[in-house]
Amino acid sequence: MTQHNVQLFTLSQPQQRIWYTELVYPNRNTSTIITTVKIKGTVCIDALQEAMNRVVAQNDSFRIKITVRDGIPYQYVEPFAAQSIETLQVTPEEAELWVSHHNAQPFPLLDSQLYRFVILQLGAEDTWFSFKMHHIISDGVTMEQAINEITGNYMSIVHGTGSDTPVPANSYLDFIQTEQSYEQSERYQKDKVYWTEKFAGLPEVTGLKSYNPLTISTAARREVYTLEHELYRGVTAFCEAHNISIFTFFLAALYIFLHKTTGEQDLTVGTLYANRTLKKEKNTMGMFVSTVATRLQVAGIRVAHFSTRCWQGAGVHFAASALSV
Repeated sequence: MTQHNVQLFTLSQPQQRIWYTELVYPNRNTSTIITTVKIKGTVCIDALQEAMNRVVAQNDSFRIKITVRDGIPYQYVEPFAAQSIETLQVTPEEAELWVSHHNAQPFPLLDSQLYRFVILQLGAEDTWFSFKMHHIISDGVTMEQAINEITGNYMSIVHGTGSDTPVPANSYLDFIQTEQSYEQSERYQKDKVYWTEKFAGLPEVTGLKSYNPLTISTAARREVYTLEHELYRGVTAFCEAHNISIFTFFLAALYIFLHKTTGEQDLTVGTLYANRTLKKEKNTMGMFVSTVATRLQVAGIRVAHFSTRCWQGAGVHFAASALSV
């Protein structure tokens, strides 16, 4: 559809989940993806700024803006216009304080630019750049892709290789069309029947403490644990022997822990999947990641087979396993 000569597109299923999160938790940075890249060595600031602008020019997901028409959210893509990337001269102490303050600031969601680069120069051999994107236009995979492209563009610019004209990358808008085609397919109907049967009866909420999504704080923290080398080798060897990913290994461990801790036999855990099922999608920047509820039934001393198959709008995956508890 069009509105005032701007072509509007519906939100994809992954984007709609972020939209609803914004409705529940407005004016917070709950849906902001943030990283700070720290570079040691001499950096040509002009080349770095150009490298960032090239990524924005090549990938239309950066230029997506969200608007509302008659209460319904839509998105549109603005034409590329090179921007001056803010660059600050700071001390290490000032840099840490600036990053802490900057990371806490949410994006205005409607009709606003939903990404931001800021370069921090701490010294001749110490440069950082802050990179923020709203989750409605980006996910963690996109963040990594963008940093890799910035790096590649920067090296190309400083060494004088490659073209000066950015070549458009895969468009995120193509994913919307793919998703809509899927929703009209026979496969969608089969997946719908599967999920309707899987959750015909809703399980109890599994948790180790009380949780009220309407009152609990959105503040979070990260705990980091480093496995000893021998333990890590043992885990990876087990995964290779049983043809599973490390993610699946630790997800299974979580199920076992929850069962032994709570005594519950019907366990459901929300997990994330990249949701890039096609090669083209793997090379496209945008918001794809899906949230999937994996449900597991415990019977006796064995864990029943469980599946993580889901609609393409939320990723399409299938895995089955039987685990001793």
